[in-house]
Amino acid sequence: MKQIALTSLLLSAVLLLACSEQPTTEKYQKSRDNIVDVKDKVVEINTGDVLIGNNNRLHLLDDYWIVIEYGWHVTEQFIHIFDRDTYKPILSTANKGQGPGEFANPGSLIMDEAHHCFYFSDNARMKLYTYYVDSLLANPDWQPAYKCSFPEDQVPDECVYVNDTLCIGRVILPIGTNDFRTGVCCWNMQTSTIRIMPYEHPQIKKKRAKCVVSPEHNLYVDVYYRDDLLTFCDLDGNLKCNVYGPNWQNGEWTHGKDQFTNGVICKDKLVVGYSGKDHREKNSGYATILHVFDLDGNYIKTLDVGYLTYSLCYDERNNRLLLGMDDEIQFGYLPLEGLL
Repeated sequence: MKQIALTSLLLSAVLLLACSEQPTTEKYQKSRDNIVDVKDKVVEINTGDVLIGNNNRLHLLDDYWIVIEYGWHVTEQFIHIFDRDTYKPILSTANKGQGPGEFANPGSLIMDEAHHCFYFSDNARMKLYTYYVDSLLANPDWQPAYKCSFPEDQVPDECVYVNDTLCIGRVILPIGTNDFRTGVCCWNMQTSTIRIMPYEHPQIKKKRAKCVVSPEHNLYVDVYYRDDLLTFCDLDGNLKCNVYGPNWQNGEWTHGKDQFTNGVICKDKLVVGYSGKDHREKNSGYATILHVFDLDGNYIKTLDVGYLTYSLCYDERNNRLLLGMDDEIQFGYLPLEGLL
């Protein structure tokens, strides 16, 4: 009897220990105050004679740094290609207009390193086109080829290419008149079908978020504009954890504050721009600080870049974070040696 009782006691202890070690899916962080000033480490990138507006996104493909710009001020081309290491201008492409090979309402870029090309969508036509940089270098007048179409009520945006049957990223879902919410999708380019990921946070009434995707880590992270919230899921859409910051207000957009602006995965870290300003305040959509988390959602530190930052892109080859800014300098990079 004593042996049975002892065995039962040990088994209970093991089960209790196993339960206590299970990771929680709800993580609350009361403060994020491990701040490192890195403004003096930011190196300016000079784009030469290429003038680019401050509404832009940054990408890397092979030996190229690619910038896409948006907005009414764009008069000629939407896409600008530079040397990845020297940042010297190479060419601009994707003409603005309504004619063949031109773009009326530019969407996002999707990098396909396996085929040394990128895809560019025209949201006015609901179509995606293929650009080969080598073909552009050989002939700047080269026209992109039609790749596929997508539904009017499910517009893919900022997706990561895995293969022709799987792209993962954000999707814009129109609701009502002149309104929308965001989701996360799996997009099959061969069939032009889109599947929405199943997990949605139950307290978010109208989702506004960007999506950071890492096939390498089987991970995507929803980065919310209006809520101090990060949602970590695997690529099947299963929740790993919700991470709540000190300004979390139970899904209510209290006082109309902007929260996270964008994000990027740098090796085994998530780096996200954070605003925390009232949305009516000037430049509330820009971040001057970058919060750093591990891929389990645990806060590590905050990098204070000191510039109004809009776009982020990680250059693994040179171990630096590329920054698109609306400040004294427009583009720059932050060397990450010793920081992450």
